[in-house]
Amino acid sequence: MSLNLAGHGPINGHPATGVDYQLTRTTKKGEKSDFHGRIQLADDLDELPVELTASVKTKSIPQSSLRLDLTSIMKQTPNESDFAVPQGFSRANDLGGVLGKTLPL
Repeated sequence: MSLNLAGHGPINGHPATGVDYQLTRTTKKGEKSDFHGRIQLADDLDELPVELTASVKTKSIPQSSLRLDLTSIMKQTPNESDFAVPQGFSRANDLGGVLGKTLPL
């Protein structure tokens, strides 16, 4: 597995940071798989992926590729009525509340 920064630039109207990824795998039977592509993370939307490209090559799947573009995205606080906390769980205000400690910023 490798991850490499791929630069900055505008993607779908957002300043974005690109990350190239590649995963190469060989099974015990010697069958090879290759997955690679790029994820573009919107700098102004807390690194939400706004574009994803992927290519796949394995013995069991024909060579394939895809591209996903998120073009209509808004950062906003969800309406409280959109989600009910499941029974037995409590609401956390930040990631530190989930992990049980404060994380340095």
